[in-house]
Amino acid sequence: MKLLFSVVLIFAEGTFVASGQIRTKTASTGSMLPNIPINSILVVDESYYSNRSPSRFDIVVAHREDKPFPHADLVSIQIVARVVGLPGEVISIRKGRLYVNGRWQKEPFPTRSCPLKDDEGFPCRQMPPVRIPSDHYFLLADNRPESEDSRLWSPKTIPRHDVLGKVVRIIPPPPPPNKALQLTARQHVSQVNFCPSARMLIARRS
Repeated sequence: MKLLFSVVLIFAEGTFVASGQIRTKTASTGSMLPNIPINSILVVDESYYSNRSPSRFDIVVAHREDKPFPHADLVSIQIVARVVGLPGEVISIRKGRLYVNGRWQKEPFPTRSCPLKDDEGFPCRQMPPVRIPSDHYFLLADNRPESEDSRLWSPKTIPRHDVLGKVVRIIPPPPPPNKALQLTARQHVSQVNFCPSARMLIARRS
């Protein structure tokens, strides 16, 4: 069985408001690729669901108890994942597609697709129907073939009171130094090419 990404978050130091309702956290794994690069800063509104319920496809931070190893004690962790199933719905996965109440549910965002052949220890493309209890939610990571989420959790769903907040902004990490230099050079060239005299100079030199 392949190594699966955990969806654990690392706390950042800063907060944006004194009340602590909006916080920054760091996405420490690739579980939400391609939409959240590793080491992105997530701006999380912890008051967002104080007077409303999570909606389908919200990216949320949630709390759950987990065992880092088979015989380890339970530890409390925070995870980042996407809400795909709502209370009372029946969720299933067939050939890598998400079904809600027996009907295919289009996902309007890119995901990493499951391989055509399932790993016996991790049936990525197939999941039998799961009925979501009242006041619970079914969460999936966007990096489907390499992440642990409601497909593998037991219990499979997250209760409403363990949804801690909504990710309202994603700040990608800065590019590596070499890539940053390449981007700067490309920007400079594109700016030069806007100048007619520069184009003539380049043509003469060639």
